[in-house]
Amino acid sequence: MKKRILFVLFMVLLNSLYAQEGHNQIEKKTAFGVKVGSIRGYIDRVDKSLLNGIQGLYGGVYVTTRFHKKWSFQNEVDFTITNGYLFIEIPAVLKYHINDKWSFFAGPKLDILLNDDVRYYSDTHFKTLGISADVGIQFNISKRFFIEARYSYSFTKQITFDNFPSNNRQTFRVGIGYRF
Repeated sequence: MKKRILFVLFMVLLNSLYAQEGHNQIEKKTAFGVKVGSIRGYIDRVDKSLLNGIQGLYGGVYVTTRFHKKWSFQNEVDFTITNGYLFIEIPAVLKYHINDKWSFFAGPKLDILLNDDVRYYSDTHFKTLGISADVGIQFNISKRFFIEARYSYSFTKQITFDNFPSNNRQTFRVGIGYRF
């Protein structure tokens, strides 16, 4: 099952390279890159707030296609570990470039839980797939390096506990990226 998921992820990234080829007058530019950073995640009704959440790490690869002077589309495949849980996250965000340094972005994200054997409580239940929304800001330090901050809210209760009525996962991350 995990090999199939990784194959689908690879195909999504590959497809994004060819999906935006010249059908209009705007010059398109595609960039690849990597990013790493720190993530703080929490689960509603368990951790109470982001300040009480668990610190973790994330890293991933991305493909950005600029289709307008002010707009671009970015596909990503990120690996995160928070609260002891390992996720593959696949955001697809639309970016608005304020200028050469600053951009805002937002979009949906698919969350795939890879390990369902971590149980802090005996009444823990899991769903492998979840849907989230990402919103964030990016600052370009140079043509190659950038920093980003983003917030994510899960609409799916992927990790639930019998004693708590609502268990949405939320994350806040700050990281640095490199454009090839």
